[in-house]
Amino acid sequence: MDRFRGDSKLSSWLYRIATNAALMKLRKRPKVKAIIPELQQKLRSFINSTLTSRRPSLWQWLRTRLAGS
Repeated sequence: MDRFRGDSKLSSWLYRIATNAALMKLRKRPKVKAIIPELQQKLRSFINSTLTSRRPSLWQWLRTRLAGS
C-alpha cells in the first residue's frame, strides 16, 4: 500500500495489480501446442472439401489472392 499515490481510486489500482499478476502468471505457463498434427490434417481436409464443394469460385479467388501475397 505504500506505493499507492492516490492518483486514482484505490479499487482501480488494486484491479490493475490483480490484472498484471494474472497476466504474468499466464506468460510463465509452458507453451502448449495448439493442435495435434493428425487432427490438424483432418481439419484442413474438412475445410478444403467444405469450401470447394460449397463455394468453388470463392475458394479459387481466395487461393489466387493468397498466392499473390
